[in-house]
Amino acid sequence: MKLNLKGFLFAFLIVFGFAFSIKEYNTEAESKIILERFESAVKSIRTLQFTLINHERIGDRLLTGRQKVSLTTSPFQCHIVLLEPGKGEEIVYAENKYSNLAIYEPNGFPYLQLELDPYGSLMRKNNHHTIFDLGYGPMLTMLNYHMQRSPYLLSSSSLTMDGKDIQKLTIDFTQFSYNTVIIDKKESISQLAKRLMLSDYMLAEINKLELSSNLKPGQQIKVPSAYAKRIVLFMDKENGLPIVQVIYDEKGIYEKYEFSEIIVNIPIPEKRFNSEMLGKSL
Repeated sequence: MKLNLKGFLFAFLIVFGFAFSIKEYNTEAESKIILERFESAVKSIRTLQFTLINHERIGDRLLTGRQKVSLTTSPFQCHIVLLEPGKGEEIVYAENKYSNLAIYEPNGFPYLQLELDPYGSLMRKNNHHTIFDLGYGPMLTMLNYHMQRSPYLLSSSSLTMDGKDIQKLTIDFTQFSYNTVIIDKKESISQLAKRLMLSDYMLAEINKLELSSNLKPGQQIKVPSAYAKRIVLFMDKENGLPIVQVIYDEKGIYEKYEFSEIIVNIPIPEKRFNSEMLGKSL
């Protein structure tokens, strides 16, 4: 996620700085076990800290961002330090606090904190996702939804990536396509996407609409049959969590997320989610 406020050939992963070698291919049963372990690991998360590098296709370019993230799952709270672009700017969101707005601290000129709508244009500019998509839970929820509704092939292999033992899990949605649906009630692009577990950014883009667009009954909208054509997860063999997520559409890489410095279920000081502490050493 790039909060900037101021086909399928894996050899291409070398471009993003990864060198890997496949040790062995797993059976379908082994692939299911890897997916089940991922689900179990995600459900156990109460707090999560990580550094995230994201690549998201905006128009015909992959834009990159980097940030340090701390979050709790219940209540949902997040603290983000923007590293690139952003250079140390901070954002905090705490469920049921600050009128459910995100607090932005520039840590520089104009030296004023701003209250921002997490779904608003400033927070969503050139971002596929909102802050509520941080972490692993949304990926798991989306996978479960589409794997119950769309034909898919599940495969995996064991490999080493930069010297680390990894399980590569691939989900191919074999009948991925775009269909036209007729809207039957008033709702926003984001509400439709949430209901169908799709990317609202993709829906807006393929229909040449603004993210803030409201849909009307009788309106025809083009929607993909699943979130993606292919999803590849490079799972840490030790904790069962992805260190890389790569999402493809029919054109190639649509978005890619790299996780590092992952810390799970270590208590995070509550003051980290306090707007009064932004800009101060924690």
